[in-house]
Amino acid sequence: MGTTLSVVNDTGCAWNCRLGPDEAAVDIAKKVGIAVGAAATAVATAGTAAPLATALAANGVTSVVGISTASAAAVTSAAAGATTAAKAISWAMTISNKATAAANKELKKKGYVTIEPGSHHDWNDLPASLWQQCHCTRMWYDAVNRQVVTEHIFMRPIFSANLVGETAFHNIQWWKDKEGHHTVERSDAI
Repeated sequence: MGTTLSVVNDTGCAWNCRLGPDEAAVDIAKKVGIAVGAAATAVATAGTAAPLATALAANGVTSVVGISTASAAAVTSAAAGATTAAKAISWAMTISNKATAAANKELKKKGYVTIEPGSHHDWNDLPASLWQQCHCTRMWYDAVNRQVVTEHIFMRPIFSANLVGETAFHNIQWWKDKEGHHTVERSDAI
C-alpha cells in the first residue's frame, strides 16, 4: 500500500487529465487538438468539404478522427445543400461535437481520465512524496466565434501524500488560476 494523489475537478467543465513524470502528455493532446480543428474546419466550410470526404472514402480511408468518411461525405453533402447559414453552423457544431468526443476517446487510449465537474480521480499506490506532473485538457467548439478551443492546465510540480495511506489533493481551479499554468489555444474553423 502506498500513498494517493487526487486531482479534484472544482470547475464547471469536464477535464481529461493524465498524471506522469514527463511532458509527453502535452504533445499527445496538442496533436489531438490539431486533428479536431482540422475536422471542424472541413465541416464548417460546408459544401467545399463534400468532394474531400467523398475522395477520402473512394481511396480507402475509412475514418478521420474517429468519424467514418462515409458519414462525413453524407454530412458534408447535406451541408452543401443547406440554404441558410444557421443550418451550416448547426452541421458544423454537430460534427465538431462528434470530433471532440472522438478526441476524448483517443485521449483515453493515451492514459487520460475524464474528471467530471464536482468529481475527482485518485492515482493510488504511489511512493510517498513522489514528484509528478498532471496535464489536464479540454476542447470544444465555440459557435459564436466559429473556433475550436483547446485549454491546457499544467499542474507541476505536484506531489503524492507524505505518508503511506494518506491522500494529497490538488484542485484544477487552483492550477488554472495560477499564473503560467493555464493556456488557451483557438483555431479558426472557417
